[in-house]
Amino acid sequence: MSLHAARFLPDNAYTRALRGAVPVPTGGKDKLAFQTLMVFCMVTCMVTINWLLHASDITWAAYAQALYEYPLTFAAAFCVRLFVANPIVARVAPAVVSSSLSGFKRTVAMTAVNVVSMVTFMTFFGVLISNGPAGFTWLAYVEGLPVSLALAFFVNLLAVGPFVKIAYAYAVKPGLARTREKLGEARTAARSLVPSALADKGE
Repeated sequence: MSLHAARFLPDNAYTRALRGAVPVPTGGKDKLAFQTLMVFCMVTCMVTINWLLHASDITWAAYAQALYEYPLTFAAAFCVRLFVANPIVARVAPAVVSSSLSGFKRTVAMTAVNVVSMVTFMTFFGVLISNGPAGFTWLAYVEGLPVSLALAFFVNLLAVGPFVKIAYAYAVKPGLARTREKLGEARTAARSLVPSALADKGE
């Protein structure tokens, strides 16, 4: 989809997310919540797609035996996101993504940087968890990497990325704000009760 073609798309939440017009958090606890949701959704999609592509027995019973891959992959992906990919993206993105890029082109560029930084490491983990330590080979890693990169790029760009941006902006962020407000009210109420309790004891 070119930038010219994007101008003729309907102006809705999905197309605004593709153009980068849906705001996302850039720091603090809000960024952590956003990235947690992004990692969860990407892991769910990628583990499911990889299982469908590589499983020899596509039945509910066989799928149930592979469910352990979801929490293990999420834990690994979350650690890679925080401690490996985030520092890489912070250093690489300003160098390879021109500041003049905007809209859909910038979304594509940033998606590519993020996907490469994650998938390069997560493909290693995927081959390891699928084949076991004894069955791991670098050949399997090299063969699986291009497919994983392509799948993750399009899943992130066209599905997970827009969904998470919309869900965060219109549901998660307001929910977090309400939760913080309620917690603040509860703390204020608790602090106001302390003097009253001390006064009662003094009496």
